[in-house]
Amino acid sequence: MLTNIDVTETIIIATVTLAIILLGVFLYILLRSRKVKKITIDGKPYIAALGGKSNIMSLQANYSRVSVLLHEAALIDAEALKVLGVVSIIKMTGKVVMLCGDQARDIAYAIEMAIKP
Repeated sequence: MLTNIDVTETIIIATVTLAIILLGVFLYILLRSRKVKKITIDGKPYIAALGGKSNIMSLQANYSRVSVLLHEAALIDAEALKVLGVVSIIKMTGKVVMLCGDQARDIAYAIEMAIKP
């Protein structure tokens, strides 16, 4: 005959098993619904507008901005960046911050890929 402890253990095991199965199904659906986004942005025009590969020390995307550390900020072509879709440009000594909107990460990635040999 089952005791209260056996019934309680069985209920706990069944609940944990069900939770694991539901979590697995949820993760499967979540990962399956993600669409792979192909980046179609060419980083070369951005590199040229930032003064060339040798002028770029590092870059980082933050939300809607791309921050770029430069050797020489005077080499930036602000008009070319605006033609490329950069909304606003903040120039600092050795650094430029480009407001790019939703495409900031894609732009930073495209620049990084174009810089790599």
